[in-house]
Amino acid sequence: MGKKAWEDIIISDTNNIPGKRIIKTIGKVKIKHDATDFKKHAKWAFNAPNKLKKIAYKLGANAITNVRFTYRGNDNVYDGTAVIVEDED
Repeated sequence: MGKKAWEDIIISDTNNIPGKRIIKTIGKVKIKHDATDFKKHAKWAFNAPNKLKKIAYKLGANAITNVRFTYRGNDNVYDGTAVIVEDED
């Protein structure tokens, strides 16, 4: 089974990606999970980065910056900013 295109999406917890320049900001991407469902939490947390990548890819992004995992109310939230980057000269 071959590699999927969304798997190449770069994820960074910072504003910048070393060696890359942001040429377009697409917008926020986010997924949520009910934090009270402890049995499913580990699987959700493991799959969260790939789910976020798939969302960003569908929006036309090739990277996600400012990625954060937070707890809000009864939800675990994994979010970031979908962007398009290119190599620095």
